Amino acid sequence: MKLNSIEYLRNVGCNGIVSSPDSRKAFVVCRDQSLRGFDLETGECQGIGLVHTRSVKTVSVSECGIYIATGSYDRSILVWHSDSLTVRLPPLRNANSGISCVQIYNSIIYSCSFDGFVSAWCVNTGKLNWSKSSLDSSQGK
Repeated sequence: MKLNSIEYLRNVGCNGIVSSPDSRKAFVVCRDQSLRGFDLETGECQGIGLVHTRSVKTVSVSECGIYIATGSYDRSILVWHSDSLTVRLPPLRNANSGISCVQIYNSIIYSCSFDGFVSAWCVNTGKLNWSKSSLDSSQGK
């Protein structure tokens, strides 16, 4: 079974999918620690990114289509080049448990984790802009 086939994805299990802004590509994150890019017209796999060390839970693509953010049970967020599926920044880390969701909006990556941390990161530099915990929220911060 080919690692880039739809059949493989059915067997390994997919956790998230997002399409590019131009609707030409789909980016899929899987339990096998991968990010995969697919041509939506042909269904062909256009690349595989294997950098996370645990299952990848969530994926988002920037409005411009250049950047992809992924979040994993390894507690990291990775920022990728969408054309090559290569990592463009060191891992972003601010959580004590897995990343449950990432979303890119206006060049900011918003992330949340299973331990209640919500953070905002600059997509260009990886700088942490701010972070709040569930404790902060309960205290009105």
